[in-house]
Order: sequence, then structure tokens, then C-alpha cells
Amino acid sequence: MIRWLPLHGPMLAAGGLLVAGLLLLTLQQPAGAGVVLAALVLLAIAEPQLMVIVAVGVLPITTVGWHAEVMEINSRILDARLVLTFGVATLFAGMAVVLAIRGARPSRLEIAMLGFVLYAALLASARGESAFAWMPYVARWTAFFGAFALAKRLIATPERYRQLMLSAMIGFAIPSAWGILQLLTGGARLMNGAFRAEALGASGPIALAFAGLFVLLAAFLTLGPGVPGRVRRAGLLLSVLGGAAIIASATRVVTATAWAGLAVPLAVAGRWRRVAMVTIIIAGALLARPDFAGRFVDAIVAGLGGDQPHPGASAPPDGSSNGSGAEPEDPEVIMDASMRFRFFVWRTLLDEWVQQPLLGTGPGGTAAAVERASGVKRVPPHNDYIGVLGELGVVGLGIFLGIQAGVVVALARSRRFAVAMAVRGLGNPRVTAVVIFVCFNVLGALNNPMYFLDVQVAVWAVVGAALAVWPGAARELVSAGTEARLQSH
Repeated sequence: MIRWLPLHGPMLAAGGLLVAGLLLLTLQQPAGAGVVLAALVLLAIAEPQLMVIVAVGVLPITTVGWHAEVMEINSRILDARLVLTFGVATLFAGMAVVLAIRGARPSRLEIAMLGFVLYAALLASARGESAFAWMPYVARWTAFFGAFALAKRLIATPERYRQLMLSAMIGFAIPSAWGILQLLTGGARLMNGAFRAEALGASGPIALAFAGLFVLLAAFLTLGPGVPGRVRRAGLLLSVLGGAAIIASATRVVTATAWAGLAVPLAVAGRWRRVAMVTIIIAGALLARPDFAGRFVDAIVAGLGGDQPHPGASAPPDGSSNGSGAEPEDPEVIMDASMRFRFFVWRTLLDEWVQQPLLGTGPGGTAAAVERASGVKRVPPHNDYIGVLGELGVVGLGIFLGIQAGVVVALARSRRFAVAMAVRGLGNPRVTAVVIFVCFNVLGALNNPMYFLDVQVAVWAVVGAALAVWPGAARELVSAGTEARLQSH
């Protein structure tokens, strides 16, 4: 049973501001972003722990108004999404500084995170880059690492952890449900060979897929022996909702990652029947959507070398010339536009990187490079690792990979982690955090999860909270799993 904090004046005022802000964003009014930020600031002053819990649940809903434009600065659009990114980064960084002043010493992992952000900022400043080109990049990572630091210090009890997880699941369930409803009512659009639904505010199939993946993994991984029946039923319902949202998005990489995120923990725990069940359910869902299954077939054929892009693949996916002398892309090539676009972006970014491999092109360099090559604006790397390599060079990629490895090691190095995984399999915070973190980082190979403020704030908050609650929750989780295992026999 989750007990929420008692209501009082500031919290009620913050709640009213949140409702008003989300309503304004729904109406595509960018002022809603400022109202939501004001609510989070009020919560940070009144109840810092609750602010973190509320933020992970509210940010997924703000996607409904992300595209609301505030103004144009030097031909660049400042929209509600960027306002939220800058505001959340400032709020989280300020709170982290206050906690540090009060005696919360940073860990080596947090020092590496700070070093990564400072490196990106100093690199851009030294090159005289436009602030509007690199500040969104730095703000995103400040928000992500800030969420980690705050959750690690403020979400320090199992009760707070459960509140955080429930808030995140509810937040991501809303855009997931919207996408499913859109598909069922005929509102999905034909994109790259399949009818694909979108999340709130037409934020795209990938946004819907990310929301569904988070709900699916978070809900499924909280299940396990000893979980009360009501919680188990709610978890199963949310798991189904998240899985349906992924299928509605018709996103291949996320679907494959969802299967791995469910099947691998079950296999490690020796639950092979459930592995088979998960596999059958996903296969059945694909059979029910031949258009989506066709996208998988095309990708597999291409991956096996049956449909490699010809030399003209360095041209933009719309078939126009990129000014490099390459021939336009053949529209009859079976490889779909989604894959051709990725090859074009990667080739463009890597061509720029080889000219300055140590330090890269600078934060935000991908968008500038692609715009020069094709005229298309605001294009992300579509591969977070190539993106970091291209924009921050070998030095930046080394720091980035060190942080990734440090997170996994910090979560999985405990002997109790192995015991809990073997006995319980599901339901312990560190297993949940490892699976969610690894799945969203695997997604970085072909997508851009690190460009989604809502997703990454939740992911990094879950990781920080899992590290904080583990010492106090390990005995409870392991003993509960052991008791349930004995009762089942």
C-alpha cells in the first residue's frame, strides 16, 4: 500500500498550477511550460522529495504541448520543449548544489557526470559556437544527471521508491493509452510501410514507443513472488498497456528491445515458461499486424546483406542531391526510408568527425552538418553513440562510456543483487534499474532516447533511487522472495 504525503497549502497550490499548465499545453499555449515549472519550483521548496516524484510523472504528459512555439532566435525555434528542458535543468542543478552545500558529498560517478557536462560546455564555448546551438545539449544532460543526484539523496526509502515508480508509470501510461486509442479509431498515419500511432501532441511514433517501453518494463519488473494480488493485477494491466503502445507505434528496435528486457531477466531467474510466453505474445502481436511484421522482414533482409544500400545511399532520404556528387537515392530500393535516413545521417556525421576526431564537431554539430548536407533542419544523430563521438570526439565518448559502465557496475556489483536475482528474479529495485537503463541505452544504437527529456529524467531517477533504497530494501525483498518460493513448494 502506497501512502502519499498529506496535503497542505503549497502542495495544493502546486497541484492547481500543474493542472493549469497541462491544460495550457494541451491548447498549444507555450505559457503552460512556465506554469508547470512554477509548480515544480513550489514543490521543491515545500517538499523536495515529492517534487522529484511528481516531475517523473508530469514530464511525459507535457509532450502534448512540446511543439508550441515561443519565439524564433537566429532562425532557431524556441518551443515549449526547450523551455521545459532549460527550466528542469536549472531547477535540478540548483537543488543538487544546495544538497552539496549541506554536506551531500558527490560520488566518483557524479563527478564524472559533472565532468561530462562541463567538457561539453567548455568545448562549445572555446569554439565560439552559438549558445542556442549547444545549450540544449548541455541542459539535457544537466537535467538527466541532476535527476540521478536528487533521486539518490531524496528517494531514500522503499516507500518513496514505490511512489516514484508509480508516478512514472502513470505518467507514461497516459501517452501510451492515447496512442492505442489513436490506432483503434483510425487516427494512425501511414509511415515507412506501416500504420503508426503517435503519442500526445503528435510527438511521433518513437515517443509513443518509448512511453510504452517504460510502462511495460517498470510494471512487469515490479511483479514477483510475494507481491499483493491487487498490485499484481495492476502491474499486469499496465504491462499489457505498455506492450500495446509499442505495437501501436510499429517501431522495430523498441519492440525487439522490449522482448529482450522481459526475456533476459526471466531467463536468468530460470523462468523459461514465461520466456516462451513472452515470445509467443510478441510474435502473435506481430502476426496481428502484417504491415508491422513486414517492416521487421525488410530490416532482417537488409541486415543479412540482401538489401544493402547502393553508393547513392549517402543522399538524403527524400531523393534529393546532397551536394556531394552522389547520385540521388533510388526510390525502388526495398530498404525503407527510415533506414536510408539513418545511413545518411551517420555518414554525414562521421565524415565531419574524421576531420577532428579527438574533440569532434561540438555539441549540436549533428544538426548543423545535416542541414549543410541536405537543407533539413533540427535532425538528431539517430544513434546516441555516434552522436557523442561525432559531436564530442574520442574524449567525450570515453567519458560517456565510462559513465554508462559505472552505472551498471554500481547497480550490479553487490552480492545481494545476485542473490535477489536468483531467488526473486523480479521485484527488486536494482534489477529493475539495470534492465531499464540497459534497454534505453541499447535503443541509443538506432534511435535518440537521450533527446527525450521525459524518458531520461525518469530513467536516471530510477537508477539513483535504486542505489539509494537498496541497503534498506535488500533484506525485505530477498526474504519476501524466499518466503514466497517456499510457500509455492
